[in-house]
Parts: sequence; C-alpha cells; structure tokens
Amino acid sequence: MIMHVKRWLALFLVPAFAVTALGTVSTATDQAEIDQTFQYNDGGAAGTVGIAGEFNNWSPLPMAKNAFGVWSLTLHLKPGFYGYKLVVDGEWVLDLANPLHKTVNDIEDSAVSVGGVLPVPAPVTATPVPSVSDTTVPTAFLYVDASAKTVQLAGEFNNWLDNVDSKVTGHPEWMLRNDGSGNWALTVPLTTGKHAFKYVVDGGARWEANPQLPADADGNSIIEVRTPAPASSPSISAGSLFTYTNPVAKGVFVAGEFNHWNTTASPMSKSEQGVWTVSIPLKPGKYEYKFVVDGAWKTDPLSADGPDDGHGGKNSVKVVSP
Repeated sequence: MIMHVKRWLALFLVPAFAVTALGTVSTATDQAEIDQTFQYNDGGAAGTVGIAGEFNNWSPLPMAKNAFGVWSLTLHLKPGFYGYKLVVDGEWVLDLANPLHKTVNDIEDSAVSVGGVLPVPAPVTATPVPSVSDTTVPTAFLYVDASAKTVQLAGEFNNWLDNVDSKVTGHPEWMLRNDGSGNWALTVPLTTGKHAFKYVVDGGARWEANPQLPADADGNSIIEVRTPAPASSPSISAGSLFTYTNPVAKGVFVAGEFNHWNTTASPMSKSEQGVWTVSIPLKPGKYEYKFVVDGAWKTDPLSADGPDDGHGGKNSVKVVSP
C-alpha cells in the first residue's frame, strides 16, 4: 500500500533531477487563474512522473515527457502558496531542487508560490506547559478504495466535520491523500485514548468504517492512541531488530501481528545515514508486519514476498528463532 519566496530559474537551463515551477507573477489580490508550468528533468530515467498538491486535493496528475526527457505539466491556479510533492514511478518524493517547503497535516512538502503569494507566518503565542491530557501522538489513518474521488477523516476529534445530513463541505485539512492506486492515507496528531471515527467518501456519499478495528454501538470504528514507548538502541536492547532505509522520511513505524497492527505503538529511530531501526522483544515464531512510512504502508524490501495483505499487496514476515 502504499503518497513543493520565489526561486531564481534559468529559462533555458533546467538542471538534471530537478523540478521547476514557472508562472506569471501577479499580485496576491489578483484572483484570476495563472498558468503554472511544472517541469521535471531526470535525464529520462523515470517511467512515470506526476504531481499532486493542495491545489488538486493531492490527487496525482500525470506529467508529459518531451523528446529531451523533460517532464512538464501546465495547471491553471489561483494565487496562493501551495504544498506539493512529485510522484515518480509511484513514490511520493520532495522536490530536492526546490528550497521552498510547507508543512501540511504534519508532513513536510515542497512548496510553490503562485502570483507572488508568500506563506502566512504562524502567530506567536505563549508555549503552554504540557500536561498528560495535552499529549498528542502522530496517528496514521489508511483507507483503500480505487473508485473514490475524495476521502475525508471524520470523528469526535473534529466534530464529525460539521456534517449536515451526512454531507460534508470544506475541511480540506482532513482530506486523505491518494497515491494514485486507491490507497488513501493521512497522519494527524491525536490525544492518547480511544477515538470514534469513520471515513467520508465523496463528500458524504458513503461513510465507511475500518473493518480491522473494533466498533462502537453506532457502527463507528474505534482507534486507541497510545503513548509510544521510547525507542531503544539495538546494541544494548535484546529483541528482534527491524530496519528500514529512507533518508527523506519524516516518521517510520512498524506494525504487525505482534502489536495488533497498531500504527503508532512501535516508532523507529533514524540514524544520520537515514536508516530507521527498532528492536522489539518477540517470542520465537513467525510474524507478519509492514512499515508505516509517513502514513503509507510499505513492505520491507528485505522481506517483500510474504502472504497477501488482503488489499492487493504483500505483508513482510519476521521469523524469530528459539
């Protein structure tokens, strides 16, 4: 299962392995749409390239490659400061040539300024003294539906999106992102404890529960958010070692049969080389698992040919010897 202030650009030189966003500069008060051309040059190595961002509810749009191996796509956008990512051969990646970044739903994205609009500075407020009740944990929500056009997360933690007769409008901050294959994901900070929720498909055409989680009397799914245990150093902790290499990931967890597929119970620690590790004490046996990388399910490349996961993919398998 699986998902970028102004840049100086040479109009005739697009550096290799770079994305360029070109557009006509206008004032922020001009609400007319502006032609914004995104370009990506990887030397012709990629098989497919797309772009997804706040401007299209994170639904990947395909880019076309010209005879020189340069991918491009022109969009008509209103002035704004938008977060976006590239989808290169199915992988959601930052635009490494773009210094502009924007955090959307606690995920770092690349950013583009359309019409000269700058990001709104965060208000300066006094930092409250944290308490146990204020503790939040990044919590991943995952939904699979290739036919859905939009999927939103609704629960008691966001007043069920203020729906009217089960119909929802607005609330883009609670939109799940589609990786292009019908795998929808969103990671949000939630307080520890149990929370009721459902997935809102296509603005309220359907409200779907998660069949893998327990349900309340009203048929809502219940997710339990726990405070993550501190990650231990593999060199001093007995247990089964899990490793995953991804230098650009913001957060990686391991979920499997050993922790009831909880997506926040087992966080992994990142080394300076971009290797994520966690050691989990396990009894001898065979355990199915997957990594949760920035809210997306990923098979362990070192154990990619395990049993079917029930969603068209594979689980990984860890064998613990006596």
